[in-house]
Amino acid sequence: MRLSTAQDEVFQAIRTAQSKAKLNRVNWQASFRDNQGIVQWVVHPVGITPDDSLWDNLDANVQLDETETTLQNTKGVRQVQFNHLGRVNGQLGRLTLKAKAGGQTRRCVYVSSLLGALRKGEDHPKKYDGKTCY
Repeated sequence: MRLSTAQDEVFQAIRTAQSKAKLNRVNWQASFRDNQGIVQWVVHPVGITPDDSLWDNLDANVQLDETETTLQNTKGVRQVQFNHLGRVNGQLGRLTLKAKAGGQTRRCVYVSSLLGALRKGEDHPKKYDGKTCY
């Protein structure tokens, strides 16, 4: 349940960045980081470094799966950017979450097309294209 809720938060953060980019006609991004073991997120205009007080926390029992996360990594911050049309401004990728308590269950959010299509994925017992979360 915690993973699904965290996955929903990540999905909504990315969707919000996309919406704000279209609404304000400037580039926006969703950023994600691990801050002392807590996954945090923030939505902000590109080029503006958000103050630490603006970052929201995901559930403390959830962590990033660094081996399966492919969103652009800049100085420890995973990010996805959208231009004024709501299209991806940069690379595609996914953010994958897993429980800190162990287990193999994962939940992921994909930015799957340059037009800004998003989708959720979950863990599968068989790998597909080298991934377990799809």
